[in-house]
Amino acid sequence: MNKKIKYKFGNYFPIRIVIFAVLFILWALYIIFSSHMPILGGIMLILPSFVCFTFKGVLIEIDSENSKKYKEYYSYFGLKVGKWKSLDNYPYITIMSHRLSYNVSNFGARVASIKEDFFEIFLLNQTHRHKILLKSDNNLEKISTLIKQIAEELNVEIVKYNPVVSEKTMARRNLRR
Repeated sequence: MNKKIKYKFGNYFPIRIVIFAVLFILWALYIIFSSHMPILGGIMLILPSFVCFTFKGVLIEIDSENSKKYKEYYSYFGLKVGKWKSLDNYPYITIMSHRLSYNVSNFGARVASIKEDFFEIFLLNQTHRHKILLKSDNNLEKISTLIKQIAEELNVEIVKYNPVVSEKTMARRNLRR
């Protein structure tokens, strides 16, 4: 029995472009149904529909022989495109935190500075240099319970992110000092 685990990251395009595409779709539908140019309206639907229905994510498959593979995919109208790769080189999983801050202004006057913490779950290789993003959320409790569940399903070890520094890199750092 194959078990598939899907982690969807959301729309590939930024939210501003998606909103613009939705408005463009509404305009195209108006042209289709209210004028004598349904072909033009149909042509106008193609690109914004592509923008609205393109998603990205990771798909993990565990076979009955306990072999694990993953695919980082882009979904175009439901069709997932990506290349399957082995998960054997990713024995670790970790949580990394990021702070997102931005300023909100009104007519040039700074109104507010907003800071948000995001927590992300990554699969890591032996050296922690290659990462596969699985999930991102701003709720640490939710991420903490999810990482335990994923670690158990994939049979990987939860570790602290600590990339191995090579001797070459250490020598370069020592030369800079």
